[in-house]
Amino acid sequence: MKKYLVAILFLISSSLLAQFLKVYQEDYYYAEAGEECVSKLKVQNLTDKDLEIFITRKQTVGTTRNYMCWKACHSASTRITSSMIVPAYRTVENFSGHIPSMPEDSSIFINYCFNIVNRPDDGVCVDIHYTSDHEYLGKEEVYSSTFSVHPNPAREHLTAAFEGLESAKFIIYNVLGNQVYSAELTNSLTLNVSSFKPGVYFCVLSKPGERMELKKLLISP
Repeated sequence: MKKYLVAILFLISSSLLAQFLKVYQEDYYYAEAGEECVSKLKVQNLTDKDLEIFITRKQTVGTTRNYMCWKACHSASTRITSSMIVPAYRTVENFSGHIPSMPEDSSIFINYCFNIVNRPDDGVCVDIHYTSDHEYLGKEEVYSSTFSVHPNPAREHLTAAFEGLESAKFIIYNVLGNQVYSAELTNSLTLNVSSFKPGVYFCVLSKPGERMELKKLLISP
């Protein structure tokens, strides 16, 4: 369904563990054919020291055009990101992978490795599943929540609304994966976005024990 850019089965993420890093991922990320599919991963530093992290991407030849963001967004031809410091014992949400236009009824797997500068053997690699396969759409429909943000594009005020849940967390991220707004959402809320820089943002609705929903938002100049 076009009302969802990404379908996420479980809020309690599966994770891959190394001695130094932990990366949280979902089972899959869903978008309709022709729509953008976005994965957002959490990266946790398990040590008492700041770690400098960079990411490498591996994919099969002929994989649909895609790009990734870590500290900054990198072009589709870039296979290695710039590095970023993850503070000791902190979890950051700065990584996102993007497929701008999903092929019809397709599943795409892309491998991302989170590497520690000067520690080549202590990183974590994850395989991320992007899909437009309607098999996953059927799994999504067991949930009855309806989540919307309007107007979109927005300039001064934005209204977020949903049905089917008692309360939920409403979060807005910029394109770099930085959180710019967070609030508890009960049915609907309206916020002033006139101070937001023009550009692309992602609105997330989440509740413990339920799947996340994500909407792409454009802030107009």
